[in-house]
Amino acid sequence: MTQNNKKHKKRGIYSLLTLVLLIALVQALRGAFLNVENFFSLSKKIEKLQEIHQNSMEQNELLKRKIAEFRSMQGVEDIARNELKMAGKDEVLVLIKDKQAEEASD
Repeated sequence: MTQNNKKHKKRGIYSLLTLVLLIALVQALRGAFLNVENFFSLSKKIEKLQEIHQNSMEQNELLKRKIAEFRSMQGVEDIARNELKMAGKDEVLVLIKDKQAEEASD
């Protein structure tokens, strides 16, 4: 082999290695970009899940209080009087309608 052939072969090998390194660099940058994008996406999902968790915990506490009300007779009586508009024996139920509330609902 001549000196010229060796130089061309060396240049070819260096060109191939440069191409391989460029491809590896592009892949590394692409992977870094995808990881950053994934991080922000997961952060948003975590915030949303924490909000849902907080709302669920508040609703759970409300339901626990309602269950406690149902366990006592006073709680059942209060629900019957206030929500179902029931009256006890020897009682008369009087409902007073508020004109402002009635006009607002129309």
